[in-house]
Amino acid sequence: AVEVLRAENFAVMLTDVVCISCPNVAGSLAKVLDYLAAENIFIEYMYAFAQGDTAHVVIRPSNVERCVEILNKFNCNVLTKNSL
Repeated sequence: AVEVLRAENFAVMLTDVVCISCPNVAGSLAKVLDYLAAENIFIEYMYAFAQGDTAHVVIRPSNVERCVEILNKFNCNVLTKNSL
């Protein structure tokens, strides 16, 4: 996709992000963000959408590797490109 866009003179940049899924209930995302804040992980931006009982969140953290470590430590459901 990147090559096609560049061939059409679009400005394209790839950015590493982290994608998680959590229950689509009030407070679920807040809990995840608390884990990251406690470890001084800054969220540059994020996008979220709901799909039934599940919410999916794409996060651009200040440190991707550390973010994934923290989320795994707290048993958060970190999605991989193979699980999307």
